[in-house]
Amino acid sequence: MLKKLLATSLMAVAMLGQAQAQNISFVEGEAAFGKTVTARGSNTYTFTFDGLVAGIYDVVGSFSGYNFNVTGATFNGSVLDTANLGNFSFGSITYNGTSPFVLSITGTRVNNNAAGFSGSLAVSPVPEPESIAMMLAGLGVIGAVVRRRNRAAQPAAAAA
Repeated sequence: MLKKLLATSLMAVAMLGQAQAQNISFVEGEAAFGKTVTARGSNTYTFTFDGLVAGIYDVVGSFSGYNFNVTGATFNGSVLDTANLGNFSFGSITYNGTSPFVLSITGTRVNNNAAGFSGSLAVSPVPEPESIAMMLAGLGVIGAVVRRRNRAAQPAAAAA
């Protein structure tokens, strides 16, 4: 009985410091994350975000928490300023379609109070240069057609 209790206690202590991962899918460019913190000591909570097509995205996020002291945070390996963690943004992040975006938050619960945090990420696609060039070429063609029609209409108006 004592051996079983000791083994269970050791497993619980070993699990306290391990990263706890949660997979979240973007829906219409937005995803929410959150965690109720019950563990004592320093823990890292990892959230992976997928559900996007490959491309370049602007990413905007927000974060709030209660009775939780954030000691570190990263987004896709980039360190976030934990003093200003309320809102953060990254411009032009390339997503290859296979590896998810990864947000990791490390912190500790304050005293023995109930604790937790939540936040959201919003992504918007950045147009590729080829798309912009194609749009400008299309506007040029429309301008040429309008100019040609105006020139064809001028001789008819002058003859009348």
